[in-house]
Amino acid sequence: MFAIAWGSLAAWHLRRRHIVWLEIAARPLRQRLALYRLAWWQWLSLGLALFFAAVTAWAAGDSSLMLRPSLAPVAWLMCIGWVVAGSWDFAAPRAAAVWRLALVTLALVLAALLVRAVNTSHIPVVLSGDEGAANRWAVKFITSEINNLFYVGWYEFPSLYFFIQSVFINLWGQTTAAIRFPAALAGAGGKHVALA
Repeated sequence: MFAIAWGSLAAWHLRRRHIVWLEIAARPLRQRLALYRLAWWQWLSLGLALFFAAVTAWAAGDSSLMLRPSLAPVAWLMCIGWVVAGSWDFAAPRAAAVWRLALVTLALVLAALLVRAVNTSHIPVVLSGDEGAANRWAVKFITSEINNLFYVGWYEFPSLYFFIQSVFINLWGQTTAAIRFPAALAGAGGKHVALA
């Protein structure tokens, strides 16, 4: 969580100023910190993000069952919100045609989803052993054997994906389409949103 908070801030500032990584590394620490000219409320937001990251880690615990299941996801979302608020550039000029870019991005995401999500119960033909094992881990969320979104699951994969898979299994039943749809959704959305 701490790495996400500070990493996103650094990436935003470095992209904004078009600075080369090696050039920054060669500078003294004081000069490197001077690159991050943040207002007091941005420092406060990022400090609150670190606080909520620590609360998330404490509330989630380190087992398959969260210590505080109602607190951990809320604190996690608060952490993300404070990072976004603290690293937002309010001084940057806003383009008038942002909505056009948003529509083009949405069209690309929907087209990619259409290609990936059609007939997922038959394409590919065989339901592999990996898909079946991942499905079994997702079912553990449904049966309340696990509830920790931040725990490592099957083959040390993060459990958040299996939780998302369990939502679709709850909606559509334990079918091949329910198992494969979250991957199609992630594949369609992730690539095109990153390009925008």
